[in-house]
Amino acid sequence: MRILSKVSLLLMITSLVGLIAAVLAAGALPDPAVVAEAEKRFAAAGWERGIRSSFLEFLADDSVVFDPGPKNGKAVYKDHPAQGPALHWEPVFAAISRSGDLGVTTGPWHIKKSKTDEKPVAYGEFSSIWKKQPDQSWKVAVDLGIAHGEPTGSKPPLQLCPPSSNSPNDPIAEPEGRFGQALRLGDADKAFTEFADEDIRLLRDGSLPLVGKAAATLALSAGKGTVTRNRIGGGASEAGD
Repeated sequence: MRILSKVSLLLMITSLVGLIAAVLAAGALPDPAVVAEAEKRFAAAGWERGIRSSFLEFLADDSVVFDPGPKNGKAVYKDHPAQGPALHWEPVFAAISRSGDLGVTTGPWHIKKSKTDEKPVAYGEFSSIWKKQPDQSWKVAVDLGIAHGEPTGSKPPLQLCPPSSNSPNDPIAEPEGRFGQALRLGDADKAFTEFADEDIRLLRDGSLPLVGKAAATLALSAGKGTVTRNRIGGGASEAGD
C-alpha cells in the first residue's frame, strides 16, 4: 500500500509539474531570435545561390519592395538576372510582435562584383518586415534599404528586442493618424522626434545608421522640410503593437 501511495504521489507531482510548464509556455512571449534566424537563412541563401533565387524564395507573394517606388517583390525579382553580383547581409537588430506574427530586422549589407573579389563596391543598410504565413513559415512582407559609404569600426552585436508583455495603450492606427497630422503641419523633424522611440533607428540614404532619439533629432533638425504622405496600404500584428 505504501509503495502504491508513493507511486500515486510521484504521478501527481509529475502531472503538476507538466501542467505548470504548459501554463508558463502558453504565457511566454515570442522570441525575436526566430525572426533573426529567418533573416540569417535568407542571407545565407542569397550568398550561396544568388539574389534572384533567394529573394523569390523568401519574399511573400504580396511583398512590397521599392524600385524606386513600391512594387510587388516577386514581380521585381522574377525579372532579375539569375547570375550577377554577390550580395552579403546580416541582421544586427530584430524585434517581434507580442502576437508572434510580425517581426522586423535591420543590419548592414555590402555587394561585390563576384564572391572572390576582395573589396565590396557598395555598402548600405537593409530593413525587412517579416510576416508569419499560414503554413507557419516566415516570409518578407516589406523590403527596404539605403546606401551609404564604407562603414568604420566593428559591426555591432545582434540586438534582440522582445515584445512588451502589456497590450498597447493605443492601437497602431490611432498614433499613426496623429503622426500623419503632425507631418502635415509642416515641421517634419519635430513630428518624427515627437513620435520616435528612445531607441529609434534612423536610416537615410548617404548616411550611416543613427541609433537613439538624440542622434535622430540632431540629424533631422539639420534640414527643415515638409513631408507629404499618401497611404496606399498597411497592416498590423494581431496584438496591435
